[in-house]
Amino acid sequence: MTEFDRELFQMARQERYPMPEEMAQSLERCLNTLPDRKPETKRQAPKSRSISWYAVAGRAAAVLLVLFLILPNVSRQAAYAMQEIPVLGALVQVITLRQYDYQEGNNTWSIAVPQVQSDEEGLQEAARAVNASVEELTQTILDELESQKEEGYSDYEVTYDVVTNSDRWFTLKLTLCQIMGSGSVEYRFYHIDKQTGQVVTLGDLLDQAQLDAVSQEIKDQMRSRMEEDPDQIYWLEYEDIPEWNFTGIDGEQNFYFDEAGRLVIAFNEYEVAPGSMGCPEFTIPSEIYRLPE
Repeated sequence: MTEFDRELFQMARQERYPMPEEMAQSLERCLNTLPDRKPETKRQAPKSRSISWYAVAGRAAAVLLVLFLILPNVSRQAAYAMQEIPVLGALVQVITLRQYDYQEGNNTWSIAVPQVQSDEEGLQEAARAVNASVEELTQTILDELESQKEEGYSDYEVTYDVVTNSDRWFTLKLTLCQIMGSGSVEYRFYHIDKQTGQVVTLGDLLDQAQLDAVSQEIKDQMRSRMEEDPDQIYWLEYEDIPEWNFTGIDGEQNFYFDEAGRLVIAFNEYEVAPGSMGCPEFTIPSEIYRLPE
């Protein structure tokens, strides 16, 4: 490890938010494997181009390791700065546009507002549409919390995740967690079809016959789960309050595609089952539906 490598390592070590020890050890091992650069005298023959490029590539890898694994995780400024680098911009799909944190008395709010970004011209309109919808939703939540904060206790959190980012699909999930009384969890999914550059709903992908087939598959899975585990409960044939019973999905149903490309139907808490069941999900076999080409 050369003096340059040591300085680079120490700079990362001295960040305001230090890197995890395990990551620091991994970086140090990486740097220690790099060849030392010995000073050349005038009598030494120039080294071959292959050796020179090997050393350069090794140090470039170390620098990229710092950029991608350390700085974005310990420095918000670094994470924002990466968006401005053209080569790296396409790798960073979502940033936190704004973060609202409020705590006073019995009121605690933490609202993250994500923004989808893309360097692909054909996806930028869809990204803007998703961002506008997210902005509208989070502003509505903030306005409601602000109007109710004098009434007493409120605890609300909005977080987000990128659940799918495949060759075809990009899906952003917002989790709305409200702790008032018994509390509740609600999901909002936003999907971009990269092939068409459009924001899509389930109704854009499946016709009514396919929606009905998926609904029947969900009912079958509910029955199977309850037969296998008596602790699993779904409102399927609930006689006491029949209006709670699950009858089927529509075109606005929450969904996403998992890493294997399979359709997953996602329900909010209390939507099809008691709160003890959380937010149930059902993976749908591919032979039951057919996506547009």
